[in-house]
Amino acid sequence: MPIELVDPTVSPIPYDYGIADRDAGSGALVIGLVSNGKPNAEELLTGVAEHIGPMLGRDVQAQVVTKPHASRVMPPEQVDLIARKCNFAIIGVGD
Repeated sequence: MPIELVDPTVSPIPYDYGIADRDAGSGALVIGLVSNGKPNAEELLTGVAEHIGPMLGRDVQAQVVTKPHASRVMPPEQVDLIARKCNFAIIGVGD
């Protein structure tokens, strides 16, 4: 079996990220809270969300999404839910 060496000094492949085009409006902001499913992740995210509203001077509602497994990517239907319903998302890790 051949051994593949990876050069860690090489620059990563650039990716062009974009921000979703949506109007924040004047009502409550909806924050997507993406938990990895480990202990305390949801509690940590909820605590962060409670501090964001006063910082922004806005009411905040939370849409909690828990990944089915911490080591796997989010299923597309959960990503779509966040994209449709939330102004922005916070992803957190428990333990």
